[in-house]
Amino acid sequence: MALRGCGRGRMCCPGSWRSLRALRSAQQRFAGHSKWHNIRHKKAANDAKRMAMLSKVAKEVSVASRLAAGDMSNPRLTMAIDRAKAANMAKGSIQQAIDRGMPGSKEMGNMEELMYEGTLGTCALLVRAQTDNRNRTAAAVRHHFSKCGGSMGGIGSVNWMFDRVGFIEVRARSSGGSDAAARNATEDEVQEWLLDACVETGADEFRLGLEQAAPQGGLEGTLLVTDQKELMRAHGASLEAGLEVLFYGYRDVPKEDNCVTISTEASEILQQLLDLLENDTDVSEVAHNVLGVDE
Repeated sequence: MALRGCGRGRMCCPGSWRSLRALRSAQQRFAGHSKWHNIRHKKAANDAKRMAMLSKVAKEVSVASRLAAGDMSNPRLTMAIDRAKAANMAKGSIQQAIDRGMPGSKEMGNMEELMYEGTLGTCALLVRAQTDNRNRTAAAVRHHFSKCGGSMGGIGSVNWMFDRVGFIEVRARSSGGSDAAARNATEDEVQEWLLDACVETGADEFRLGLEQAAPQGGLEGTLLVTDQKELMRAHGASLEAGLEVLFYGYRDVPKEDNCVTISTEASEILQQLLDLLENDTDVSEVAHNVLGVDE
């Protein structure tokens, strides 16, 4: 059998040479399964999630701008702009979103706010959406529910289980001012100062030490719950009391008697549905009545 040089001073048969070439080719094909490959995909997923969030925030600013009819002091428009700033939206993008909602602008089309109701096992869900095509949005939301084994309900089927409230997430300022946190006080002293400051706001309810209060999650602080009409007043009172406002807005909260607990398996399915709805750019809010997971 004829021998062939492999380029390194050694000899190998043609069959072995072809095997080495195939091995190198396979290594090149599978080179994508590297650390950088995984990082790139994670970054792409995070970027897609951020773009979806910015799209929702921009749509909220445009809707609020249309309802305000050019009044920049309108509370809802002010709240939407603050939310856009908190999401690190560029100043120019915020202005473009405001302009799209101004009277006379045709860019938004027939934008409307809709609410869908549904169930997933024993869990009740309210889904709020902002869309210019109700048929598209209704079909998408129905698909998300059916994909996870849930079902859509009629108007009023689960809405009665929730209250629409205003909420403000606050915390003691970490620096500056004369509050307890700035004086390096103990945790108990900070909590006491924070409780007194919350009382000064006149909120109907407050909960200390929340792990996750805002719909987007990722915040830690104290949640103030108030009537919808009193939200902006409570927001101003929170600032006057020396509190740092992390997030504020409106949300649907389940009534205490209608909260449920679900199994670990059911909670995983619920999370799948929540992820699908979160990634839908037409969906602006999602609320459910699950209090916790059964041990």
